[in-house]
Amino acid sequence: IINSGFILGPGIGGFMAEVSHRMPFYFAGALGILAFIMSVVLIHDPKKSTTSGFQKLEPQLLTKINWKVFITPAILTLVLAFGLSAFETLYSLYTSYKVNYSPKDISIAITGGGIFGALFQIYFFDKFMKYFSELTFIAWSLIYSVIVLVLLVIADGYWTIMVISFVVFIGFDMIRPAITNYFSNIAGDRQGFAGGLNSTFTSMGNFIGPLIAGALFDVHIEAPIYMAIGVSLAGVVIVLIEKQHRAKLKQQDL
Repeated sequence: IINSGFILGPGIGGFMAEVSHRMPFYFAGALGILAFIMSVVLIHDPKKSTTSGFQKLEPQLLTKINWKVFITPAILTLVLAFGLSAFETLYSLYTSYKVNYSPKDISIAITGGGIFGALFQIYFFDKFMKYFSELTFIAWSLIYSVIVLVLLVIADGYWTIMVISFVVFIGFDMIRPAITNYFSNIAGDRQGFAGGLNSTFTSMGNFIGPLIAGALFDVHIEAPIYMAIGVSLAGVVIVLIEKQHRAKLKQQDL
């Protein structure tokens, strides 16, 4: 849901910018006030309970965590967040320069892509998880994203890029919850630690990716897309490494 908001928000904001450049800011402010009111009225503190996690911050307790379990997933999270954020951030500029998309055109493309991505998450993600493991699903989603990104580079017409834009975000939207699921499955009793690690490396990728993509865009408008393709392929390699590592751990347990 959060990821869908990140994609739909800029699209809806683009429609509002057609009316007034200030309207998206007014709308965002109104939503912030609404979120505050709903948080106060509807959200209540849960019953406080603890599990076998840390009762207080004691550095020596960190030695109890099997860090090796989280190294490859953390790297995978960083790499994917880096590549995905790089593409999503530069998408508007890319389409504007390549086919002269107006803010309205960009809004239609982003909103359409966000809707398709959200629908696939809601109706198909759980079904896919019944037939594929998280790692296998991530690998196939990355391969799908690479194919669509290559088509985006090749395409040069208004409607061709518009159609590709509707489906390019599907792979990205499916990857994120799969990574979250995977972290949750390997965390055991360390759900809070795994969630924090996931958020940390995602934030790092979201920060670094747009910076490098912006610099590459100044060199060539296709360069950020090539980078996203390369990062996605690197993600597939990391997934294969992690699958081999998991297989070895299972054999050791037997």
